[in-house]
Amino acid sequence: MGLVRLLTLPFRVVGLLVLLVVAGGLIWTWQELRAADGASFSDARADIGIGASAAGPIDGRRPFAGVWTWEQDGTERPEALGVGITRKLPDRAPMIVRHTEKGFEMELRLSDGRIESWGLDKASNGWFLADRRSRAGALGLRSDRDDRLRPAPMWLPDDRSGKPTWRAAGTRGSAGFLARGAILGRKVVRIDGEPIATVILRRRIETRGAATESMVETWWWAPSRGMPVRMSLVGTQKAGALTFITDVSLRLADLRPVQ
Repeated sequence: MGLVRLLTLPFRVVGLLVLLVVAGGLIWTWQELRAADGASFSDARADIGIGASAAGPIDGRRPFAGVWTWEQDGTERPEALGVGITRKLPDRAPMIVRHTEKGFEMELRLSDGRIESWGLDKASNGWFLADRRSRAGALGLRSDRDDRLRPAPMWLPDDRSGKPTWRAAGTRGSAGFLARGAILGRKVVRIDGEPIATVILRRRIETRGAATESMVETWWWAPSRGMPVRMSLVGTQKAGALTFITDVSLRLADLRPVQ
């Protein structure tokens, strides 16, 4: 439609055309905002250097290093300055497992702008959470915190101890934290068609300070695999003007990392 012809149309028709274009743009923007972008598996493989790092577990205590595929079902709600939107998380998420001097790190990439990471150190009576990282970006804002927890709280008691509950407090960076955990029971979970014996553990970690967090995590921990095979994350994290509300369930898709 040429400009001259457009100018000869009644103003009502022109207004209707403009309204339709604006409405279409708003609908497209809304659909884009309603679904979070998936994290790149190829970027995850490049970040770990999978060709050189895919070593196996040591004495059955650690999972294979590499990029693991997780199926996930859930939402995240970023909020800033009173504005928020609930977004569906992608169906699949990569998790990078790296071996460290005392244990291993799991870096779960829930979406393109969202990372949750746990650094676990092995001791004689179980696994301790030495480092906790959260990174989130939405609505033009970004928060990124990577803190050592001192003293490192118990995260996974040794399977032989059978300790049903535990509690720890300390500092996370410049803030204080309180961690509580409990063993809920045992269950056989099928992953990739194979039955896996698991211990179900639920933990709550609360952090107070400039950045706050209240997160309940449930792990179906497989001692034979040295890692969880199912997870649930429910809670709220806040840093500055950005708040993230998370409610997601995850399940390991394969029993080997991506090659």
